[in-house]
Amino acid sequence: GFRNLTNYIARSLLETGGFRPQLLHPRLG
Repeated sequence: GFRNLTNYIARSLLETGGFRPQLLHPRLG
């Protein structure tokens, strides 16, 4: 379903582009 696709994309971004969340949320990173 659409949710599965969104979840897949979210994981891909977190795994391959994990540096972005750290820049956006340094406190969490």
